[in-house]
Amino acid sequence: CFDVTENCQIFRIFELPHQLADIRDSKFTLVNPSKYNDRYENPLLNKVCFDETGESFTLNGVVGHFYLSPWTFDPVENPFSWPLYTRNCLGIRIKSTVGKIMDEMLNLDNSFYMLHFYAGTIDYYEKEDIDKWLSESPCTDFLDSLWQLSVSSLMALRNKFSDEKEIRFVFRHVPANTENS
Repeated sequence: CFDVTENCQIFRIFELPHQLADIRDSKFTLVNPSKYNDRYENPLLNKVCFDETGESFTLNGVVGHFYLSPWTFDPVENPFSWPLYTRNCLGIRIKSTVGKIMDEMLNLDNSFYMLHFYAGTIDYYEKEDIDKWLSESPCTDFLDSLWQLSVSSLMALRNKFSDEKEIRFVFRHVPANTENS
């Protein structure tokens, strides 16, 4: 986890039919950030990098396999959030803790679970500061053996979303048939 405690209370508005389906199917749905159609949701996706020979490459093989579940740590319910997060469908607001969500996400049968699950609060920046950070940082600044540096890029959003007071759960999933591609 990044900068969160397991007893931190969190909240999320869900579309009721989707939440009921997850409960029925014993699932915890996460979304690939590319679904948001906002390059700042996964800022390293399609970032062009260069190796020491000048050959170009991207980090898409790493960052294209991240899936998110956004929550808020703001206990105050914002009435304007309902139509945004339910798309004007029937919805439900759930209260939980970071620990409860992580307990559900972590599978001790998977000996590599620590390499795949993350949680952290979002830091908010001006768009120009994010662009500068990305343009001035070499790709190696986002690579480590536990993927934490790559995940940290998902924990930076533009100031215009700061009222969301977001905390994110991130899961890295690489289907078995694409692990070596």
